[in-house]
Amino acid sequence: MRSRIILACGEGLDNKSVAGRVGCSTNTVSKWRARFVQDRLDGLVDEPRPGRPPVVGMDRVEDVVVATLESTPANATHWSRAKMAKRTGLSKSTIGRIWKAFELKPHLEDGFKLSNDPQFVEKVFDFVGLYLNPPEAAVVYCVDEKSQVQALARSQPAFPMMPGMPEKRTHDYVRHGTATLFAALEIATAANPKDTNWGIQQAYALSEAERFTPALEVLDRHVAGNQPWLLAAGSRQPYPNWKRYDAEINRALMLSYAEDLPGAQAALEPMLGIAPHNSGLHAALGMLYARRGWTGRGLRHQRIAATLDPDNVSALIGQSESLMQLQRAGGKRLAAADFLRGFELPAGALLTLPDTATE
Repeated sequence: MRSRIILACGEGLDNKSVAGRVGCSTNTVSKWRARFVQDRLDGLVDEPRPGRPPVVGMDRVEDVVVATLESTPANATHWSRAKMAKRTGLSKSTIGRIWKAFELKPHLEDGFKLSNDPQFVEKVFDFVGLYLNPPEAAVVYCVDEKSQVQALARSQPAFPMMPGMPEKRTHDYVRHGTATLFAALEIATAANPKDTNWGIQQAYALSEAERFTPALEVLDRHVAGNQPWLLAAGSRQPYPNWKRYDAEINRALMLSYAEDLPGAQAALEPMLGIAPHNSGLHAALGMLYARRGWTGRGLRHQRIAATLDPDNVSALIGQSESLMQLQRAGGKRLAAADFLRGFELPAGALLTLPDTATE
């Protein structure tokens, strides 16, 4: 406004005309006209205001902001006002005002990863079902990590906090043993040693603790214990033994989790000749190719899997992640919408999809 007042005065207008054009009082026009005549451009700058000068200098403010963004306290994942105050010698309220001014929120974090577990939805249904509809005379225990122990070893590096944007971390992390869960699974598999479904669940439980060798041994037993082809009574045409191929697909996925991606690829690709229309096989191949960095090839197989079985959640999740990696925001939104459309929302709930592929 000050500049517009001076420019209008330069056109030869009187104070009343300038005030009407700019939308201020004649006293304001008179003030800035006089200051410009006396001090030229320096007269348009604010004069020092009364009151106590700032106690915290800009160098200390910069130190707080840099420390918040580029470091973490010992034995913790993020700074608190108390820890930062102790480090810098400032008060907790001063730290809070600095963080507010720069829109820094160390206590917030966001997620950026979807699960690649091919049995993720089935596991969710199994666990939630225990609470919603437990078996008769059953006792349900909730097992989690030890309280007050923070998950510091995430499976992927975190996206650092920036002004106006919280830190983003993966939902999963390196686990350090869940031995108490194996006892229950061992009892079930001992009672049903030939049950392939139980064997697969036991293998994934072992993989949670990164015990890939015994997990592969479990799946090898079920592959060897099931013939690849079966013959129905009175029939001359054999049909595929899907228990065998289910075990083989999950064995290949277990190799990929153990970072043997070439071995997993060598195991999965020949199976396309046997089951070219198997949705689960295409979804597994799509996930494997995406992990190898071949995002476009993986996306093609994930789309084939979703076409063969529109309810294949692994394929829909894989499409969304691949499109996000390819930065096709619009395609990601459509894939995410297809995925979420299969889940019934509570009455009145609102569903909002992100506008960009980075969210």
